[in-house]
Amino acid sequence: MRRSPKEADFGIAAFGLQLGDRVSALESIDGDELSRYRLERSGFKRFCEISADIGTETIAATAATRCLERAGVDPGEVDYLIVVCTSVPEYLIWDLSAAVAAEAGCHRASTLLLGQGCGSAVLGLEQAAGIFATRPEVDKILYVGVDRLSARHQRRSGTATTDSDGAVAMLLTRSSPRLTLVSTAQTTLGRHHALFRLPYCGRIASCLPDDTANSKVDVDEATMEYFGDDAEKLIDWAADCDRAVIEALERCCAVAEIKAGSLDHLLMLHDRRESMLQVSAALDVPADRTNIGMAAMLGHFGGSDPLICLAILDATEKLTEGQRIGMLGLSSGMQCFAAVMAV
Repeated sequence: MRRSPKEADFGIAAFGLQLGDRVSALESIDGDELSRYRLERSGFKRFCEISADIGTETIAATAATRCLERAGVDPGEVDYLIVVCTSVPEYLIWDLSAAVAAEAGCHRASTLLLGQGCGSAVLGLEQAAGIFATRPEVDKILYVGVDRLSARHQRRSGTATTDSDGAVAMLLTRSSPRLTLVSTAQTTLGRHHALFRLPYCGRIASCLPDDTANSKVDVDEATMEYFGDDAEKLIDWAADCDRAVIEALERCCAVAEIKAGSLDHLLMLHDRRESMLQVSAALDVPADRTNIGMAAMLGHFGGSDPLICLAILDATEKLTEGQRIGMLGLSSGMQCFAAVMAV
C-alpha cells in the first residue's frame, strides 16, 4: 500500500536566510548586446551577490545560525544536518556539510551533503522524511540550501537564468505541526543527461586556460548544438520537460487529494518569466499565486529557489493554516520534480 510522507510527522519550526546584496542585472552587463537581449527576455531584474572571498560554508552557516536563533535552539541540540548545494565546490574531495556543521557549532550532528542539480533542495526533503522514519533518536534536523556563483565556471547572467548567491536554512522537528511535507514526485529524463554539464575541470577534461574556461561556454549556443541546430528538436524537448514537470505536480496533488488549480501558492524554480507563466497557466494557477514576481527580483539560487520563497512568504505572514503549497522545477539530468506541503 502506498503511504504518504505525511506519516513521517515533521514540520518546519523556523527559517533563516542569508542573501547577497541586490544588484541590477541589466547594469551588470557591459556592452554585450546579445546578453542584454537574453536578459530582457528572461525577465530577471536583479540578482543577489556575496563577495567572492566569503566561503560557501560561511554563507550556509550564517543562515543556519539565524534559523536556530529564531527557533531558540542551541546548535548542540541539532541531531542531523543536511546541506544541499548545486554550486561548483571550493575544493574537490571535500565535504561541505561537515564544514557547515563545524562553523555553525553543530558538533553533535551527523551530516549529509546533497547535490543532484537544482532538484536537490525540494527532493532532499524526502531524505529528511526517511531519517525521521528510520532513526527514532533524531528529533531535530537542520536543513540548509546554499548556492553561490563560481565566476570561472558560470556566467552570472545573459543565459536562461540570472544566478544569485545566498542560503536558506530550515529547522525540521517532529514536534512542529506546521509546514509539513505531504507528497513528492520525480521523473528522470535520463537520455538528456549530458545537457548543461560543464565541459572542463572534471576527470575527462582538466581545467584549461582562462580563454577556454567553463564561463566562456555560451549555454544557449551549446544547447542548440546539442540538438544539432534543429529548432524543432529543441522545442519538442522543452515541451517534454514541461509536461513531465506538470505531471509530477499533478501526482503530488493526487496524493494530497486536491487539484493543482486549488493550490494557494505555487513556488517554481526561478526560470524565464515566459516559461514560469506557461507552467502556471497549464496548472490553472493564477500568476499572483506564484513566485514569478519574486524570481525576477531575487535571481536563481540553484535548487533553493522554492525554499527561499517559502521562507519569504512565512516572514511576510502570507501563509495561513490550511493552505497547500506546490513546489516544482526542472534540473539537469534531466530531473523533473515536485512537492506539496501543508501549512
